[in-house]
Amino acid sequence: MDFHLVQSVGSGTVVIHELAKLDKAPAIEKNVAIDYTDGRGIVSNQGRENQCSAITR
Repeated sequence: MDFHLVQSVGSGTVVIHELAKLDKAPAIEKNVAIDYTDGRGIVSNQGRENQCSAITR
């Protein structure tokens, strides 16, 4: 079972997110933005491939 996801944000930098705090789990290898409000992450699709922010598990 997955509890975290790793988001590459470029220049060798990653952000680790707790899946339980996201409104939905992003698809692997999709470019998304994750914005937090009141401790809850809102995942939105960026709609562009080959950007620097990609999801892995």
